[in-house]
Amino acid sequence: MISHFHPGGSESTMSRHIAPLVIPLGAIVGAAVIIFSISRVLLSFSREITPIVALSIALAILVICSLVAARVSANEDTA
Repeated sequence: MISHFHPGGSESTMSRHIAPLVIPLGAIVGAAVIIFSISRVLLSFSREITPIVALSIALAILVICSLVAARVSANEDTA
């Protein structure tokens, strides 16, 4: 079968087919790096301090996500 090659359209075709694969894989790799890094941080502390550090990290993530969610909903209300 003859394929139609358009030099100007090849970039958009590539991004249309590659982006749905690269974005989720990048997110998975990024999450794995963050999880591995946090595990190394938690292992560096003593056994008594580790739960406090883990709860502090969890609380920081919760607060940051709440602020981002509140900011997005505030921006939607003004639009």
